[in-house]
Amino acid sequence: MGVTATGRRRDDGKIVLTCEGIGGVVAVHRNAGLKPRDSWEDYPLGVAEMLARAGATPGGFDADFSANLPPGAGLSSSAALAVATAVLLARLFPFEIPPLELAKVCRRAENEFVGVSCGLPDQVSLIFGKKDHVIHLDCRAETVGLIPFPKDLGLLTVHSGVKHGSAAANTLSLLSTSRKSTASRKKSLPNTTLPPDTPEKPSAASPAMAPSPPRAEAPESARKE
Repeated sequence: MGVTATGRRRDDGKIVLTCEGIGGVVAVHRNAGLKPRDSWEDYPLGVAEMLARAGATPGGFDADFSANLPPGAGLSSSAALAVATAVLLARLFPFEIPPLELAKVCRRAENEFVGVSCGLPDQVSLIFGKKDHVIHLDCRAETVGLIPFPKDLGLLTVHSGVKHGSAAANTLSLLSTSRKSTASRKKSLPNTTLPPDTPEKPSAASPAMAPSPPRAEAPESARKE
């Protein structure tokens, strides 16, 4: 499960966003300044803006999003959307940014652009998550470590059925509904690294569980409401 972004660079400075199954196209010009629109596209636009403020200015690009996460389950869909965008842009444009800094960029996109009060654990979980490991995030020292999960223990994640009524849930509801309504759905790419060679139309995915950092992944065991 996860959020997937596919896209390509544009030469005209425009940012064009689409979502599977949702009608309409969001198109803004990079040079006109990016401003919140009070909708799901604020997350990718916010990432583009925060990358620019960090000195890693992306140009124009097309991005198409899809998801198959359960709506309202508290699985940090907004963070997954932001991280998938950041990974895609890291593949499209020739800039390098350390994984932890990329997580901070995505957090700032939510805090400063979207207006969501959130911390760093969701973004760190998406980027550093690894199967059969837990993440140790030291916010004071700003370090991230991976600790093997004991093989003789199990971890059970249970969906309580209570909807998580946040911007993340609303975003995920749109993305999940759109994916179900599309006959041909895209496959997630589980091993996206930062930053690989730029293909003509790369993808960035945040699957539920996958290998080592830096990757755009969303392990359910690392997520919190």
